[in-house]
Formats: sequence, C-alpha cells, structure tokens
Amino acid sequence: LSFMTYDKIHEPSNSALFFPAEEIYPVHIAAYFADVEFLIASQADPMQQTSRKRSPLEIAKEFNMRGSHDRFIAMLNQMQSARSQQEEILMQEGL
Repeated sequence: LSFMTYDKIHEPSNSALFFPAEEIYPVHIAAYFADVEFLIASQADPMQQTSRKRSPLEIAKEFNMRGSHDRFIAMLNQMQSARSQQEEILMQEGL
C-alpha cells in the first residue's frame, strides 16, 4: 500500500473510495487489503476506531473471503492481546 505513509498513521482521512461517509485511518485500509506487513511496520493502533466506531478487526472480518484475511485477523488478535496485557501490568503497578 504505497500510498500510505508511516508518518501519517495517526491522521484520519475520508476515503470515499473504500469507506464512504466514514473517517478512517491507514490501519483500516490495511485491514481492507489484509496488509499484515503495513500493520507490523507502522506499529499502528490495532484498536483504532473509525468515525462509525468500527475497529480494524471488524473490517478485516467483514472482507474476509475464504480465509483471505485470516493472517491479518490473527495478527490483530495477537497485537490486541499483547496491548491488553501491557495495560493490565501498568494498572497493577499504578502507572
């Protein structure tokens, strides 16, 4: 996805091409295309929501045809689990 740059991963955009009437982030376009490499390299927030409160996981599941997004979904689940564990540790430590 050469049109997405890592320096703009936290900036929303309106992409009528992929998601009409919805503000999205590059991680949502990566979910649409099941681009695992972008997800890993960008260190994007795996829980980032669109303006309609949809997560990358929801989008990946929506467009998963015959396992086309299985690897992406597995990576998102792994990233979300790791993030939840980190947040739990921080809460336990009072940070």
